[in-house]
Amino acid sequence: MLLTHEELRASVAAIAADVAGAYARFEPAFLDTEVAGRFARLPGVHPAVAERLAAAHCSTSNDFGDGEKAAVLVACGIIRAAEERLPGEGRTNLAPAIDLAASRAAEAVERAAVPLRTPAEVERAATTAAAGDREIGAAICQALARSGPDGIVHVNRGEPDDPPGVTVRDGEETGPRGREMTVVVKGGTDAETADRNLRAVTALHAAVAAIARGRAPGGGAAYVLAAEALRDQANEDTITGLAALAVSAGLEVPLRVRAEAAGLDAGAILAAVRNTPDVAFDQTKPGLVPVAKGPLDAARIVQGAIREAGRAACDLLRRAL
Repeated sequence: MLLTHEELRASVAAIAADVAGAYARFEPAFLDTEVAGRFARLPGVHPAVAERLAAAHCSTSNDFGDGEKAAVLVACGIIRAAEERLPGEGRTNLAPAIDLAASRAAEAVERAAVPLRTPAEVERAATTAAAGDREIGAAICQALARSGPDGIVHVNRGEPDDPPGVTVRDGEETGPRGREMTVVVKGGTDAETADRNLRAVTALHAAVAAIARGRAPGGGAAYVLAAEALRDQANEDTITGLAALAVSAGLEVPLRVRAEAAGLDAGAILAAVRNTPDVAFDQTKPGLVPVAKGPLDAARIVQGAIREAGRAACDLLRRAL
Protein backbone atom coordinates (compact mmCIF):
# COMPACT_ATOMS: atom_id res chain seq x y z
CA MET A 1 0.00 0.00 0.00
CA LEU A 2 1.51 3.33 -1.12
CA LEU A 3 1.28 6.56 0.84
CA THR A 4 2.35 10.15 0.45
CA HIS A 5 5.30 11.64 2.29
CA GLU A 6 2.90 13.92 4.16
CA GLU A 7 0.96 10.85 5.36
CA LEU A 8 4.18 9.12 6.35
CA ARG A 9 5.43 12.10 8.37
CA ALA A 10 2.09 12.57 10.16
CA SER A 11 1.81 8.85 10.92
CA VAL A 12 5.34 8.55 12.26
CA ALA A 13 4.88 11.61 14.48
CA ALA A 14 1.68 10.22 16.03
CA ILE A 15 3.05 6.73 16.62
CA ALA A 16 6.36 8.01 17.98
CA ALA A 17 4.52 10.22 20.49
CA ASP A 18 2.35 7.31 21.64
CA VAL A 19 5.26 4.88 22.02
CA ALA A 20 7.49 7.50 23.67
CA GLY A 21 4.89 8.01 26.38
CA ALA A 22 4.68 4.28 27.09
CA TYR A 23 8.48 3.94 26.95
CA ALA A 24 9.01 6.78 29.42
CA ARG A 25 6.45 5.25 31.79
CA PHE A 26 8.17 1.84 31.61
CA GLU A 27 4.99 0.17 30.41
CA PRO A 28 5.25 -3.50 29.41
CA ALA A 29 5.11 -4.53 25.76
CA PHE A 30 1.87 -3.94 23.91
CA LEU A 31 0.03 -7.17 23.19
CA ASP A 32 0.62 -8.55 19.68
CA THR A 33 -3.12 -8.79 19.12
CA GLU A 34 -3.69 -5.14 20.03
CA VAL A 35 -0.71 -3.11 18.83
CA ALA A 36 -1.75 -2.71 15.18
CA GLY A 37 -5.21 -1.52 16.22
CA ARG A 38 -3.69 0.80 18.81
CA PHE A 39 -1.51 2.49 16.19
CA ALA A 40 -4.27 2.58 13.56
CA ARG A 41 -6.63 4.37 15.95
CA LEU A 42 -4.21 7.24 16.54
CA PRO A 43 -5.31 10.44 14.75
CA GLY A 44 -3.78 10.90 11.31
CA VAL A 45 -2.09 7.48 11.10
CA HIS A 46 -2.08 5.75 7.69
CA PRO A 47 -2.98 2.03 7.84
CA ALA A 48 0.24 1.00 6.08
CA VAL A 49 2.40 2.79 8.64
CA ALA A 50 0.42 1.38 11.55
CA GLU A 51 0.75 -2.12 10.12
CA ARG A 52 4.50 -1.95 9.44
CA LEU A 53 5.49 -0.39 12.75
CA ALA A 54 3.22 -2.80 14.61
CA ALA A 55 5.04 -5.60 12.79
CA ALA A 56 8.38 -4.15 13.94
CA HIS A 57 7.10 -4.09 17.51
CA CYS A 58 5.81 -7.67 17.37
CA SER A 59 8.84 -9.06 15.57
CA THR A 60 11.26 -7.60 18.11
CA SER A 61 9.12 -8.71 21.04
CA ASN A 62 8.64 -12.24 19.71
CA ASP A 63 12.26 -12.73 18.67
CA PHE A 64 13.97 -11.14 21.67
CA GLY A 65 11.35 -10.66 24.38
CA ASP A 66 12.24 -6.99 24.85
CA GLY A 67 13.35 -3.90 22.91
CA GLU A 68 10.13 -3.53 20.93
CA LYS A 69 9.41 0.08 21.89
CA ALA A 70 13.00 1.10 21.24
CA ALA A 71 12.77 -0.50 17.78
CA VAL A 72 9.69 1.58 16.93
CA LEU A 73 11.20 4.78 18.34
CA VAL A 74 14.44 4.31 16.39
CA ALA A 75 12.53 3.52 13.18
CA CYS A 76 10.41 6.66 13.57
CA GLY A 77 13.51 8.74 14.26
CA ILE A 78 15.24 7.41 11.14
CA ILE A 79 12.23 8.18 8.97
CA ARG A 80 11.85 11.71 10.36
CA ALA A 81 15.53 12.45 9.75
CA ALA A 82 15.38 11.03 6.21
CA GLU A 83 12.28 13.04 5.39
CA GLU A 84 13.93 16.23 6.63
CA ARG A 85 17.21 15.78 4.78
CA LEU A 86 16.36 14.45 1.32
CA PRO A 87 13.96 15.50 -1.43
CA GLY A 88 11.28 12.97 -2.28
CA GLU A 89 12.98 11.49 -5.34
CA GLY A 90 16.12 10.66 -3.35
CA ARG A 91 14.51 8.73 -0.52
CA THR A 92 14.09 5.50 -2.49
CA ASN A 93 17.85 5.38 -3.02
CA LEU A 94 18.39 6.17 0.63
CA ALA A 95 16.40 3.17 1.88
CA PRO A 96 18.97 0.39 1.18
CA ALA A 97 21.76 2.58 2.54
CA ILE A 98 19.78 2.95 5.78
CA ASP A 99 19.55 -0.82 6.11
CA LEU A 100 23.33 -1.09 5.74
CA ALA A 101 23.95 1.71 8.26
CA ALA A 102 21.64 0.07 10.81
CA SER A 103 23.47 -3.23 10.38
CA ARG A 104 26.77 -1.48 10.94
CA ALA A 105 25.49 0.09 14.15
CA ALA A 106 24.17 -3.28 15.35
CA GLU A 107 27.55 -4.87 14.72
CA ALA A 108 29.15 -2.17 16.86
CA VAL A 109 26.91 -3.20 19.76
CA GLU A 110 28.06 -6.80 19.39
CA ARG A 111 31.72 -5.79 19.41
CA ALA A 112 31.27 -3.66 22.52
CA ALA A 113 29.23 -6.23 24.48
CA VAL A 114 30.69 -7.17 27.87
CA PRO A 115 30.06 -10.64 29.37
CA LEU A 116 28.05 -10.81 32.57
CA ARG A 117 30.46 -11.77 35.34
CA THR A 118 28.39 -11.99 38.51
CA PRO A 119 24.87 -12.91 39.66
CA ALA A 120 24.45 -9.27 40.65
CA GLU A 121 24.87 -8.24 37.00
CA VAL A 122 22.32 -10.86 35.93
CA GLU A 123 19.92 -9.43 38.48
CA ARG A 124 20.52 -5.87 37.26
CA ALA A 125 19.84 -6.90 33.65
CA ALA A 126 16.60 -8.58 34.73
CA THR A 127 15.60 -5.65 36.94
CA THR A 128 16.23 -3.18 34.11
CA ALA A 129 13.99 -5.16 31.74
CA ALA A 130 11.35 -5.41 34.48
CA ALA A 131 11.16 -1.60 34.59
CA GLY A 132 13.08 -1.41 37.85
CA ASP A 133 11.01 -4.05 39.68
CA ARG A 134 13.69 -5.41 42.03
CA GLU A 135 11.52 -8.23 43.32
CA ILE A 136 11.11 -9.59 39.80
CA GLY A 137 14.80 -9.09 39.02
CA ALA A 138 15.87 -10.99 42.12
CA ALA A 139 13.43 -13.84 41.44
CA ILE A 140 14.58 -14.25 37.83
CA CYS A 141 18.22 -14.30 38.92
CA GLN A 142 17.46 -16.86 41.62
CA ALA A 143 15.49 -19.09 39.26
CA LEU A 144 18.24 -19.05 36.61
CA ALA A 145 20.89 -19.89 39.19
CA ARG A 146 18.88 -22.77 40.66
CA SER A 147 17.82 -24.17 37.28
CA GLY A 148 21.39 -25.05 36.34
CA PRO A 149 22.98 -25.01 32.88
CA ASP A 150 20.48 -27.50 31.43
CA GLY A 151 17.43 -26.31 33.33
CA ILE A 152 14.25 -24.54 32.24
CA VAL A 153 12.66 -21.45 33.76
CA HIS A 154 8.99 -20.58 33.33
CA VAL A 155 6.97 -17.54 34.35
CA ASN A 156 3.38 -18.20 35.45
CA ARG A 157 0.58 -16.13 36.87
CA GLY A 158 -0.35 -16.96 40.44
CA GLU A 159 -3.55 -18.81 41.31
CA PRO A 160 -6.38 -17.09 43.21
CA ASP A 161 -5.24 -18.57 46.53
CA ASP A 162 -1.57 -17.58 46.06
CA PRO A 163 -0.33 -14.63 48.14
CA PRO A 164 0.63 -11.41 46.28
CA GLY A 165 4.28 -11.21 45.33
CA VAL A 166 6.87 -13.07 43.28
CA THR A 167 7.99 -16.55 44.34
CA VAL A 168 10.35 -19.14 42.86
CA ARG A 169 9.24 -22.77 42.90
CA ASP A 170 11.29 -25.88 42.26
CA GLY A 171 10.15 -28.42 39.70
CA GLU A 172 11.38 -31.71 38.32
CA GLU A 173 14.98 -32.39 37.40
CA THR A 174 15.65 -32.04 33.68
CA GLY A 175 18.92 -33.97 33.81
CA PRO A 176 22.07 -34.25 35.88
CA ARG A 177 22.75 -30.50 35.43
CA GLY A 178 19.30 -29.00 35.39
CA ARG A 179 15.99 -28.46 37.07
CA GLU A 180 12.69 -26.95 36.00
CA MET A 181 11.97 -23.73 37.87
CA THR A 182 8.87 -21.55 37.89
CA VAL A 183 8.63 -17.88 38.77
CA VAL A 184 5.09 -17.28 40.01
CA VAL A 185 3.80 -13.71 39.82
CA LYS A 186 0.72 -12.51 41.68
CA GLY A 187 -0.53 -8.94 42.03
CA GLY A 188 -3.15 -7.41 44.26
CA THR A 189 -5.59 -7.28 41.32
CA ASP A 190 -5.98 -9.14 38.05
CA ALA A 191 -4.65 -6.10 36.17
CA GLU A 192 -1.58 -5.88 38.40
CA THR A 193 -0.98 -9.62 38.00
CA ALA A 194 -1.12 -9.31 34.21
CA ASP A 195 1.20 -6.29 34.24
CA ARG A 196 3.82 -7.87 36.49
CA ASN A 197 3.61 -11.16 34.61
CA LEU A 198 4.51 -9.37 31.37
CA ARG A 199 7.40 -7.64 33.13
CA ALA A 200 8.68 -10.93 34.51
CA VAL A 201 8.56 -12.58 31.08
CA THR A 202 10.47 -9.63 29.62
CA ALA A 203 13.02 -9.81 32.45
CA LEU A 204 13.59 -13.52 31.86
CA HIS A 205 14.21 -13.02 28.14
CA ALA A 206 16.56 -10.11 28.81
CA ALA A 207 18.57 -11.96 31.45
CA VAL A 208 18.97 -15.04 29.24
CA ALA A 209 20.01 -12.86 26.29
CA ALA A 210 22.54 -10.96 28.41
CA ILE A 211 24.02 -14.19 29.75
CA ALA A 212 24.35 -15.53 26.21
CA ARG A 213 25.70 -12.48 24.38
CA GLY A 214 26.77 -9.92 26.96
CA ARG A 215 25.49 -6.64 28.31
CA ALA A 216 25.37 -3.03 27.13
CA PRO A 217 24.82 0.25 29.02
CA GLY A 218 21.13 0.70 29.80
CA GLY A 219 18.66 3.56 29.64
CA GLY A 220 19.19 4.19 25.91
CA ALA A 221 22.96 4.75 26.20
CA ALA A 222 23.80 1.66 24.13
CA TYR A 223 21.89 3.06 21.13
CA VAL A 224 23.81 6.34 21.28
CA LEU A 225 27.12 4.51 21.48
CA ALA A 226 26.12 2.36 18.49
CA ALA A 227 25.71 5.56 16.47
CA GLU A 228 29.37 6.36 17.06
CA ALA A 229 30.23 3.59 14.57
CA LEU A 230 28.60 5.76 11.88
CA ARG A 231 30.34 9.00 12.78
CA ASP A 232 33.02 8.63 10.07
CA GLN A 233 30.33 8.45 7.36
CA ALA A 234 27.75 10.85 8.78
CA ASN A 235 29.59 13.94 7.52
CA GLU A 236 29.84 12.70 3.92
CA ASP A 237 27.67 14.47 1.34
CA THR A 238 26.60 11.15 -0.20
CA ILE A 239 23.67 8.75 0.07
CA THR A 240 25.78 6.66 2.44
CA GLY A 241 26.51 9.72 4.55
CA LEU A 242 22.87 10.80 4.68
CA ALA A 243 21.83 7.28 5.66
CA ALA A 244 24.41 7.24 8.46
CA LEU A 245 23.13 10.62 9.63
CA ALA A 246 19.50 9.45 9.59
CA VAL A 247 20.26 6.24 11.48
CA SER A 248 22.37 8.16 14.01
CA ALA A 249 19.45 10.53 14.62
CA GLY A 250 17.12 7.58 15.13
CA LEU A 251 19.50 5.92 17.58
CA GLU A 252 19.41 9.00 19.79
CA VAL A 253 15.66 8.81 20.32
CA PRO A 254 15.39 6.23 23.15
CA LEU A 255 17.82 8.13 25.39
CA ARG A 256 16.31 11.48 24.36
CA VAL A 257 12.86 10.25 25.43
CA ARG A 258 14.12 9.05 28.80
CA ALA A 259 16.09 12.25 29.47
CA GLU A 260 13.16 14.51 28.57
CA ALA A 261 10.79 12.43 30.71
CA ALA A 262 13.15 13.02 33.62
CA GLY A 263 13.11 16.77 32.97
CA LEU A 264 16.76 16.89 31.90
CA ASP A 265 18.55 18.55 28.97
CA ALA A 266 18.55 15.73 26.42
CA GLY A 267 21.25 17.36 24.30
CA ALA A 268 23.62 17.59 27.24
CA ILE A 269 22.94 13.97 28.23
CA LEU A 270 23.56 12.75 24.68
CA ALA A 271 26.86 14.65 24.50
CA ALA A 272 27.97 13.26 27.85
CA VAL A 273 27.27 9.67 26.79
CA ARG A 274 29.27 10.12 23.59
CA ASN A 275 32.21 11.50 25.57
CA THR A 276 31.96 9.03 28.47
CA PRO A 277 31.07 5.59 27.13
CA ASP A 278 31.23 3.85 30.54
CA VAL A 279 27.92 5.32 31.73
CA ALA A 280 24.28 4.34 31.65
CA PHE A 281 21.19 6.51 32.03
CA ASP A 282 19.05 5.92 35.08
CA GLN A 283 15.69 7.65 34.70
CA THR A 284 14.86 7.06 38.37
CA LYS A 285 17.85 9.08 39.71
CA PRO A 286 17.60 10.82 37.24
CA GLY A 287 20.86 11.12 35.36
CA LEU A 288 23.96 9.33 34.18
CA VAL A 289 25.54 6.71 36.43
CA PRO A 290 28.55 4.40 36.04
CA VAL A 291 27.75 1.23 34.11
CA ALA A 292 28.90 -0.74 37.16
CA LYS A 293 25.96 0.69 39.14
CA GLY A 294 23.35 1.52 36.52
CA PRO A 295 20.78 -0.19 34.31
CA LEU A 296 22.00 -2.88 31.94
CA ASP A 297 20.54 -3.89 28.58
CA ALA A 298 21.14 -7.20 26.82
CA ALA A 299 23.40 -6.49 23.85
CA ARG A 300 21.57 -9.05 21.71
CA ILE A 301 18.26 -7.25 22.26
CA VAL A 302 19.75 -3.85 21.41
CA GLN A 303 21.18 -5.34 18.21
CA GLY A 304 17.85 -6.88 17.26
CA ALA A 305 15.96 -3.64 17.88
CA ILE A 306 18.40 -1.66 15.72
CA ARG A 307 18.22 -4.12 12.83
CA GLU A 308 14.42 -4.25 12.93
CA ALA A 309 14.22 -0.45 13.08
CA GLY A 310 16.39 -0.20 9.98
CA ARG A 311 14.23 -2.69 8.08
CA ALA A 312 11.00 -0.95 9.05
CA ALA A 313 12.33 2.48 8.08
CA CYS A 314 13.49 1.15 4.70
CA ASP A 315 10.14 -0.45 3.95
CA LEU A 316 8.17 2.69 4.74
CA LEU A 317 10.48 5.05 2.88
CA ARG A 318 10.18 2.84 -0.21
CA ARG A 319 6.38 2.96 -0.02
CA ALA A 320 6.13 6.73 0.20
CA LEU A 321 5.56 8.69 -3.03
